[in-house]
Amino acid sequence: MSKLICILGNRGQLATALRILSGKIGLDVVCIGRAECDLNDVSRLMPTLESLKPAGIINAAAFTDVELAERTLWPAMNVNAIAVRTAAEYCLSHDIPLVQISTDYTYDGQKGSPYVEGDPCRPLNVYGYSKLAGDHALLESEVRGTILRTSWVFSPYNRNFVNTMTNLALSRDLVRVVDDQRGNPTDARDLASAAVAVLQELFQGNALPRLLHFGGEPSVSWADLAEATFQAVETYAGSRPKLERISSAEFPSKVLRPMDSRLNTSLFSGLGLGVTQDWEKSIDGCVKEILRSRQS
Repeated sequence: MSKLICILGNRGQLATALRILSGKIGLDVVCIGRAECDLNDVSRLMPTLESLKPAGIINAAAFTDVELAERTLWPAMNVNAIAVRTAAEYCLSHDIPLVQISTDYTYDGQKGSPYVEGDPCRPLNVYGYSKLAGDHALLESEVRGTILRTSWVFSPYNRNFVNTMTNLALSRDLVRVVDDQRGNPTDARDLASAAVAVLQELFQGNALPRLLHFGGEPSVSWADLAEATFQAVETYAGSRPKLERISSAEFPSKVLRPMDSRLNTSLFSGLGLGVTQDWEKSIDGCVKEILRSRQS
């Protein structure tokens, strides 16, 4: 893939993973972060893309502060929806592919079984609503593009649940974690591989579904993910706190979140793109890298 790929986003988990992956496999990429184009001012995006003339775009940018989004609607809508519409317009006018990243927060978590791509979306909060609006911007366009809807992203980079649990494992004797919310933990490095694989398929003109669920397997609770993190910390650092499994009612949140946002990822798996989805195999390496970065 010797074409210039534009990655919207620069410092987030996925953008970081994409940048590192591109160096390993020889992709020619440019990352557009806030310094290059603040997506809060969406009017800057089209001229930025026109100056770069990319052959394809992966949108890894997102306004992900769920609580802040409840208080500041338009920054979330600008980044998560209007910027997607602008990117889709650019890609359509230049006949280039677009890969958009979506979220399990587009669902209300009430289905009781893993969501498939055709299930109706009922977001519970502004963040989920803004991401769904971005999905609609792509789906309503004739752009050559695919949405990867994912969940519970973790990595050695930046703030995320596994990073937080690793730090708590080293500093506390007891950690209380919610055990009644379920989802699919997803390594950002696997998500990056999935995004590149989908973009490659679009470059080759292969027909793909407009929406694909991608997430790690198996699905678990937050407490289960914390347990796996603590096991890895114990292996590499010899420290392990006691885990207390609690209900969501014991850990009140200012924002409604889906209780069961498990994703059925069989449609993606069936494409045979060779992308790892086993988060249990990757979490050891993730924790090891987090611990190594603490020492440097």
